[in-house]
Amino acid sequence: MPFYESNLYNYISKLKSEDIRKKEILVQILKALAYLHSQNIIHNDIESDNVLIDEDLNIKISDFGLSCTNDELCKIFLKLKFEENEGKYYHYSPEIR
Repeated sequence: MPFYESNLYNYISKLKSEDIRKKEILVQILKALAYLHSQNIIHNDIESDNVLIDEDLNIKISDFGLSCTNDELCKIFLKLKFEENEGKYYHYSPEIR
């Protein structure tokens, strides 16, 4: 596995706000997430510490410890009886509720 020197938070915090590299990084992240979703995988823990960046600005999504397939996630949420706890789960997407 190649060495990734930094994570997204550390790298972005060093850039100026108008730096074009931020857009390049964002496009890579979105493409990576689109690929995962096309494979029916949900990461469940996307945060700046889980996006690694090498010196050539190549990103890798890391820490798949909470990831699951869409089917597995739906099975978990269906067991929670959302009707009884509607107010508690306002942050979940409509297709899961």
